[in-house]
Amino acid sequence: MTSDGDGAEAMYSGRSIASAPAVLVLLLAMCMFPLSCSGKEAKQADTKKAGTKAAETALSADSYAAAHNVIKLGAPAPAVALRDAQGESVTIAAMKDKTFIIAFWHPTCKPCMDMMKELEKAFAADKAAVTILAVTADEGEKKNTEKAKTLASSGLKARAVFDLNNGTARAYEMTTVPYFALVDKKGDLRYAGSFIVSQTIRTMSFIEMATRVAKGEEVPRCELPGMISAPEYASVVGKPAPAFKLKGLDGLDQSPVFYKGFTRLLVTFWSPGCPHCKMQLPRVESFLRSDGRRLGVQGMTVVGIPEKSNPETPQYVSLIDQIAAQLQLTQPIALDYGGEANTLYKVRGVPSMYLIGRDGVIEHAWRGEFLFAAETAECAISEMGGGK
Repeated sequence: MTSDGDGAEAMYSGRSIASAPAVLVLLLAMCMFPLSCSGKEAKQADTKKAGTKAAETALSADSYAAAHNVIKLGAPAPAVALRDAQGESVTIAAMKDKTFIIAFWHPTCKPCMDMMKELEKAFAADKAAVTILAVTADEGEKKNTEKAKTLASSGLKARAVFDLNNGTARAYEMTTVPYFALVDKKGDLRYAGSFIVSQTIRTMSFIEMATRVAKGEEVPRCELPGMISAPEYASVVGKPAPAFKLKGLDGLDQSPVFYKGFTRLLVTFWSPGCPHCKMQLPRVESFLRSDGRRLGVQGMTVVGIPEKSNPETPQYVSLIDQIAAQLQLTQPIALDYGGEANTLYKVRGVPSMYLIGRDGVIEHAWRGEFLFAAETAECAISEMGGGK
């Protein structure tokens, strides 16, 4: 499973679609375990001091999110570049005042068809007005027509639409099918991801959520599966955060001890060779530039790299610096030569995030890539009393 662009497009075009039982197992695993990379690799970088400050002042929180394609719950849904079987364009504006679901699918994916049928059956029984846009890659008039016929012959009422240059898939960070995105009548994104539509996310299923949104009823903002700490980090949650003192990319000392008594700290462990980390980092950065400030949260990243004596270490450091500049990261970047801090925190894969309270105790710990990492951190803090 992958989160980089090439993998997403391969799955979207059907080249990586497995048999139905295998896909269901994959979906169950995705619901239970977020995407992550394991093993020791190098991690993140702070741009140079001047570059970091320039990045922070150059982009507002909203501008940063837009520039780095960070999708947010409750914010306007990303624009779409779709057309139907007749060649007519389909836009978010055209769906105004309608609750709709963007459902990414492929004709070889039986669970995709089954779940769209399940959605339509539930909406009909509940008299919920929800339109389903069944999205596949735009492969030309002939193939598009064949896919539209496959959809119709299955008994589905979903509208067959086709993604121009996979732009919609990229905008919604779609990595595998089926993938669903729920948009309300105002055009705001209410939920998105790959999951089984009838399975409880936290307190309700996607079907229940969509039905409520269609009727104008409220749904919990924090309906996020990552609200609970990863079970593999149970031994560190609720315990004092291990102290370390590492040199940052800018040459300054970095330690969680510096923040104790002053602010909460969100520490992200990552690696420059991990595609999931590169997806996660902008989400964390976006959070720290917006809700993180409101909630009194600072950020720090820790990147495990080889010992200084290793001849490849300079290449790791250079790559870290490039990624930090590309992602416009403003957080301090601690270089963990030999993985000392990774060992102290019992890191079981990257990306991993640790939320440390003002008292220096680890409050939450997550492993893997979360589509809504910002909302997960925000909701966890809010449920513990906000910025207190």
